Amino acid sequence: MNYKELGKERLIEIIEEKEKLIEEFKSLKIKLQYNACMDDVTGVLNRIAGLEILEKTILESARQEENFIICFADIDDFKKVNDVVGHIEGDKILEEVGSILRANIRKTDTVFRIGGDEFIIIFPDTTLQVAKTICSRVCMDIYELKEMYNSNYKIGLSCGLSQYNFNSKISASELIRMADEGMYANKRGKR
Repeated sequence: MNYKELGKERLIEIIEEKEKLIEEFKSLKIKLQYNACMDDVTGVLNRIAGLEILEKTILESARQEENFIICFADIDDFKKVNDVVGHIEGDKILEEVGSILRANIRKTDTVFRIGGDEFIIIFPDTTLQVAKTICSRVCMDIYELKEMYNSNYKIGLSCGLSQYNFNSKISASELIRMADEGMYANKRGKR
């Protein structure tokens, strides 16, 4: 084998190594983008990604002259759950709640974790009644979670809904505040 052939073989190896590295970087980039958007405990979108989608939904709804609904959901007495069984078990419950939320929403809906035990669901192009039905189904499934864990503590979900009207031009934070107030009214009604 002469030097020219040896150089050619080495060049092919270098090109193949480079192509392999490029594929690894692409795969890593996809993983990083996914991890930057997801809440690792619940498996739903995180706050940053969710708020970005909410802002885009507002812009799109205004452009399309369509209304949409959001739900602010809070796990009832979750602090007590963590105090009774600890944070590891609390995280398992959060993971289950995330699964229940994902299983019950429609493909067009978006759910994200806004805080510790708080979630927001965006229901585009829907009625208040459809959003209430979905929320009721989620609440029933979460109540069944209590039975599954055979727990002494309360596991429930309080929900508040607010509607974005394309004519009103309210902000995402105002929409969330209104849904949050509805959630607290729902929570007080349970006591």
